[in-house]
Amino acid sequence: MVFKFIIALVVITRYSSANLNHINVYARNYIGEQNYRTFFSANLKNLNEFSSLTAFNTRIEILQKDAVTNLPNLKELNLGGVRLQSLQEGCFNNLSSLKYLYLPNNKLKLIPARIFNNLTIRMLTLKGNYIQKIGTGAFSDMPSLEKLDLSENRLQNLDPNWFNNTSNLIALNVSANQLVKIEDGAFRNVKSLVNVDLSSNRIKSLNQNCFAGLTKLKLLNLNNNLIEVIEDGTFKDQNGLRALQLFGNRLECVSEDVLSSLRCGSSTFLIMNPIAQECRRRLDRFKKEEPRIIIFY
Repeated sequence: MVFKFIIALVVITRYSSANLNHINVYARNYIGEQNYRTFFSANLKNLNEFSSLTAFNTRIEILQKDAVTNLPNLKELNLGGVRLQSLQEGCFNNLSSLKYLYLPNNKLKLIPARIFNNLTIRMLTLKGNYIQKIGTGAFSDMPSLEKLDLSENRLQNLDPNWFNNTSNLIALNVSANQLVKIEDGAFRNVKSLVNVDLSSNRIKSLNQNCFAGLTKLKLLNLNNNLIEVIEDGTFKDQNGLRALQLFGNRLECVSEDVLSSLRCGSSTFLIMNPIAQECRRRLDRFKKEEPRIIIFY
């Protein structure tokens, strides 16, 4: 069954299925800041049963405090592509059931400190914004968070102070940013990570402590960077690493020490690197001595 409520320029389409109660918010023209806030606070009442909300073909520049209320059972909120520029303190108040928050393809430049604190979300997507700065503790006190997507932004560093009490984060995607270096201890507050994607950045070298503490890591994607040097001991904590992806970098050689720290059965991809001939001979010998460590070059 479908119901439609037309308020100003906004159409809410409600539909239900066996597994999902969903609201679509649609607007043909610009919805001003005040109109948007009034719309949500006044017109999403008595919709307690709905678990999903999607806004599309609309423009929401500022998400104000208590902008999305009266939806205690909301599990999924999708505000992708609405030209969002600012998240104000308290904009996600009273969303105790929220599990999936999608904010991709907007115009966010700043993620305020502690903006997502105490949300019980499992997945947070901030892909395709203009994010240059993330405030201290932005992702702290989020023990349910499992996947965080920060890809296709303008971040120049990874700050461990973004995280605290984020103990179940298993996947972090920071690909296609402007990272030049991974500082020592960058991941010290997210030791639960299993999958890290740092591809398509500008990383030039890997220091021996940049991945310190990531003992659960299984997939590390460093494709399409500018890596020339990997220090001995860089992967000393990654005994469970299954795939190390280094496609399209500037490596002329990788030492036996770096490779020997990897677990037997792991795969290292060095394709599209300018591996020197002498290094190739050394790698050939290493492969014969350690046949269970798979190397592609």
